[in-house]
Amino acid sequence: MNKSGLYFSADFRAACGGVERAMIDVGEYQGQRVLLIRPGDGGLKLSTTGPHNQPRGGLVITSRKLVAWLIEQGITLGGMYEIVKLKSGGFMAVPMEETK
Repeated sequence: MNKSGLYFSADFRAACGGVERAMIDVGEYQGQRVLLIRPGDGGLKLSTTGPHNQPRGGLVITSRKLVAWLIEQGITLGGMYEIVKLKSGGFMAVPMEETK
């Protein structure tokens, strides 16, 4: 996440299976604030990064309002997140441990 939007890897794009929209929320998991992502028609538009329709490109949601809301909810700007597929459908983005 940066100040203009959320960026997702090509692996996440493949896991979503071509979904064009996703709903974003914030939750708590093992004492950490996490992103909850559920692909679906009612959510925010996911755009591809890089050349259009490039299979190896990632996805992005560009929304400064979303980023501002996420920061208010305790999600930190920058950093890397591990994407975990949930049994109930959707994904959880857990902050990765920093290695020194």
